[in-house]
Amino acid sequence: LWLSGQNAAALEMTQKALAIAARLGNEALALGTMFNLGMIHHALGEYGRAIEVHAEILPALTGARESQRMNWGGYPGVFVRTFLAQSCLELGRTDEAADYVAYGSALADRFRHPYSQAMIRSIEGQLLLARERPTEA
Repeated sequence: LWLSGQNAAALEMTQKALAIAARLGNEALALGTMFNLGMIHHALGEYGRAIEVHAEILPALTGARESQRMNWGGYPGVFVRTFLAQSCLELGRTDEAADYVAYGSALADRFRHPYSQAMIRSIEGQLLLARERPTEA
């Protein structure tokens, strides 16, 4: 739904998925659903809310979870930091975005995961452009 621009329906389904995750006690499902919720807010241009949602789940993606993909296309800690950095950039918070990019890049490189690397590198390029360093982008 999110990819097709049906954000209202996506928000509704996200709430249902969060309820199911809670009922099942499935933390991985809850984390994935919260990530999707943040992406929906990002798509709506609600960058502050997207940051709140993604920052809320970030602590659960550290330690042992940092190296678990939990059936995601890439490493959740990288993906969440990618969207955090993008949202920060949209709000002009380049230093904060740079912190997310730096840590996310280090994770993606440590895991040698091309998709995770591509996700975070795309935002790194945007950060460099925002900092008026186009030749490095």
